Amino acid sequence: MPTNFLPDFPDALSDHVVVCGLGRFGLRIVQLLREQKIAVVAITSSETREDRRVAALDLGAQLITGDFRFPDTREAGRLESARALILATSDDLINLETALDVRSQHPELCLVMRHSDARLGDRLEHDFDITHVLVPPCSPRHTLPKRLSHRRPSACLLAREATLGSRCGLHPARICRS
Repeated sequence: MPTNFLPDFPDALSDHVVVCGLGRFGLRIVQLLREQKIAVVAITSSETREDRRVAALDLGAQLITGDFRFPDTREAGRLESARALILATSDDLINLETALDVRSQHPELCLVMRHSDARLGDRLEHDFDITHVLVPPCSPRHTLPKRLSHRRPSACLLAREATLGSRCGLHPARICRS
C-alpha cells in the first residue's frame, strides 16, 4: 500500500470510532469495538506489519494507511461524524500531541488516548479535557496483578471502570487474552 493511502469512504460513514495505531493494544481495541458492532476506521502507518492490517480488515474495520499526526490523514477518517477517536500507540508524546491538536479542532469529540502513567492520565483528563486515558496494566512501569501474570502482558487492555460508556457510548471493559 502507498504511504498515504486515504480511501474514499461512503458518505454514510458516521457514528464510528477512529482508532490510531494497530499494535497489539490498538488491534485489541478494534476487536472489542467490532464485537460491539461499532464501525471502526483504523489509521496505521505503512510500517505496520501486514498481519495486523489483515486482521483489522478481517474484523470489518476500514483502513487508512498514513501518519495520523497529520490532520488530513485523521480527517480522511471522517472525525466530524465520528463517535470517538482513540489514540492507541505506545508513544505517550505522540498520543498527547495528537490529542491536543484534535481537541482544538473537534472540541465535542469523545477523545480517548493511551498513556503509560495513570497519575498523569488523571491530570490529562481534567486539565486538557481528554475524555478518557487508557493505562494498560502491562506498561513496563506497572506490575501485573497475580491473576494476570500468567498471561501475555502486551495483549492486556484495561479500560478503567470509568464513565467511558456514558461519555462516548462505548462500554468499559476489562479484558485480558492470552
